[in-house]
Amino acid sequence: MIIALSKTYLQAVLHDLTNAVAAMGKKADLLLVSTGTPPYGLEEVQLPCDARFLNSLGGSRTSLNARVADHIITTSDRHEFNSAKVKNLLQKNLDHSKDLLRYDRRKQTDFEIRSWIRARLNIDDSSRSSLLRELRDAGFACEQRRFAGLYEEVTAGNCR
Repeated sequence: MIIALSKTYLQAVLHDLTNAVAAMGKKADLLLVSTGTPPYGLEEVQLPCDARFLNSLGGSRTSLNARVADHIITTSDRHEFNSAKVKNLLQKNLDHSKDLLRYDRRKQTDFEIRSWIRARLNIDDSSRSSLLRELRDAGFACEQRRFAGLYEEVTAGNCR
């Protein structure tokens, strides 16, 4: 069984998951994909996983656990879901990955980001996520939730 959870969801189901691990006769049958330090009782089943996987798997940090789980499934011919082999494969991938991604992006004010969004929407009707990707690719920093709020202000006409 592969379980891929964010730290928040892991905390929400921690009691049930630790009970499940304790009840399993063979703990190697459970593969936990969750970035960060494993909670007490799940150290044996948590797989190596951190932001270095972004180099090879791409995407955002918010979907990293799901993409690592998908990677485990697509490489099953190399490990046959054997826990030790999966851990070894993932650790090798991490060891060969570049250091954690660090972005050197320029911060902007809300006013500057709203102006940028407005200008881009005047050119075409891009989605919020594609505009955020474009903004970041242009070398500007903006957290996803903040960008979503600013985008909604612009599209609703509630800009300051």
